[in-house]
Amino acid sequence: FFAIGAYTMGLLGTKTDLNTWEILPIGIAMAMFSGIILGVPALKLRGDYLAIITLGFGEIVRIVALNLGALGRSEGIQGIPTPPGIFGIEYAFDSHRIYYWTLLIL
Repeated sequence: FFAIGAYTMGLLGTKTDLNTWEILPIGIAMAMFSGIILGVPALKLRGDYLAIITLGFGEIVRIVALNLGALGRSEGIQGIPTPPGIFGIEYAFDSHRIYYWTLLIL
């Protein structure tokens, strides 16, 4: 489900003018929606069957992502923009401080 939300955010980030914080709720909603779609029928299953369905869905997502041209195939989505800063602190890949602040805020 995480992959579906992440790919949604990656596609919207490269195809629209929305920034990361505007796209984040859409990615979360897509992950939740896919979880509900799989979860409702899977609730009727128990034990090994539930594990098989969950693993199968994960493999389907992986195979689709690797073979679908819109998702960049095996190279992935290119040109995903860097998120804008929070409270005046810009994201910099040379420091881990912004990631700690982001986790603390979330």
